[in-house]
Amino acid sequence: MKRSILLILFFLVLLTACNPFAEPDTMLTEYQSRLSRVIDSEPAQLQPVNVTGLPRLRERLATVEKVDVNFLEFLSLHGCELQVLIAEKNSIMGKVMTPINELRYQVSFIQKGKQCLMIISDSEMQQSLQQIITLKVQQLPAHIWNAVWVSEGIAGLMTRSKGYLPILREESGVDSASQSLHEMLALSAELREGNYATDLGSLGKIQQQWHYGHQIGQLLNSMSLLTEHLTSATAMLKHRIDEQPICYKKQASRQATVMNQFFMNIYIGKVQPYIAMVSQAADQLLPLINRLAEGGGTANFRQYVNSTLSMNSKDSLYNRYVYAVKQHTQAWQALLDQCGMRPAVN
Repeated sequence: MKRSILLILFFLVLLTACNPFAEPDTMLTEYQSRLSRVIDSEPAQLQPVNVTGLPRLRERLATVEKVDVNFLEFLSLHGCELQVLIAEKNSIMGKVMTPINELRYQVSFIQKGKQCLMIISDSEMQQSLQQIITLKVQQLPAHIWNAVWVSEGIAGLMTRSKGYLPILREESGVDSASQSLHEMLALSAELREGNYATDLGSLGKIQQQWHYGHQIGQLLNSMSLLTEHLTSATAMLKHRIDEQPICYKKQASRQATVMNQFFMNIYIGKVQPYIAMVSQAADQLLPLINRLAEGGGTANFRQYVNSTLSMNSKDSLYNRYVYAVKQHTQAWQALLDQCGMRPAVN
């Protein structure tokens, strides 16, 4: 039984290796190679697309002024849960909290602190606690930021060491990543609006999903890969259009017929669906991650957002990708039009 399973797995791997269209990088390499032969044009050299990596942790960290809380001052607050919370924070484990647990602590402090204000009779202590709560409310956006951008989860979500988005959308996990980003934005909005009773129990699940998901890093890789190969393929198409036309006076030749079959079977049948899937993933994920990246980080981090994540910056990876797709589409349209084969638009 075990041997049969191993044989099946072996043949599956073998079939995948023999099918150049099973993976994005081999598919695009095969597309470019076949295109070169079909239109009889020298392959254009790939021009690597520079993609900035996620900045180091210290460039993502939002610094927060330490609030000194006199533990002894609150020991006398019988019936107030704040003293227990402060004791936990002052423990060995409390002093090395992860950004997520730090956020949980700050929210809990604000919530329990407000409850304590209602039972404190000492006006001086009440004033002292109110000042601390006010400062912690002001600092909360920084703790929310760190819970996102200084976490292990975001490093996993953004890493570019895990390849490309897969050919099949259902294997990509994009919908799950989109949902988790929506959930994080919703939690952030609730806290910023002062809803400190918001359940933060889902934070761990969100971070775990990011840590093992890698979807945004894979999306960036896929956009970079497509930009490189489509730009190169466009150069080959334009060479035939401008310098060595395949057809004259829109009269289709035998080579044009082969070219049209290649266009329909390989570009429309294989490459274009992947382009559509990557574009849809970008439309789903990039607006959300950009919203989470608003208003924080160092100058280097802002530069990273503008060059790598932004959908608005002219020279961002996304807009270079969109431009490459547009240029490639127009080149195919022009070449097919030369041969009177341009598909009709309904």
